[in-house]
Amino acid sequence: MKTIQDFLILSTTKIPFTVPEFMSIYSIKDDKWEKEAELSLVQNKFSQIFFHCREFKEGETIIDMFYLSEGIYRYSLIVPENYDDMIAVAKKWHETFREQYLLSGREKSSKDDTINDYKKKFESWISEEINRVGQFCDECEKLNVLFKQFALVVKDDWETGLKPIIHMIDKKFQKSSK
Repeated sequence: MKTIQDFLILSTTKIPFTVPEFMSIYSIKDDKWEKEAELSLVQNKFSQIFFHCREFKEGETIIDMFYLSEGIYRYSLIVPENYDDMIAVAKKWHETFREQYLLSGREKSSKDDTINDYKKKFESWISEEINRVGQFCDECEKLNVLFKQFALVVKDDWETGLKPIIHMIDKKFQKSSK
């Protein structure tokens, strides 16, 4: 089964690891920030992606979020909608459980009922995890599209536009992780 660490290992693109590094990559020097609608959209996406990050990992800062979202996004491109490994784990778990349980001294009918109950619970859990990962990948993809758009924005005012927002988001994430 793929773990978040596996997803992160798949990330090969250089991600900004510090706020100054992020600011230098997205430095904007001239003119005014005129894209308030885009800025608002980005704030919404940051909020959504942080919600999904929190499901997998504690203590996100904005830098962790960049790294995590890029890793998940790249994994979703490499293996789109492929959860065979998760299904294999579920099947193996059920076979092992059944084999061990049937070796015990209880009656067969109650064993089968218990096995089926556990199987349903496990399949339900796997299904929820798959949905959560899918949702997470969708949000990461949207976020990455927005990152790419920002890379193309030149001659807008960094000081009054993005910079304060980045610091506010960073603060929010740090408070949330405590």
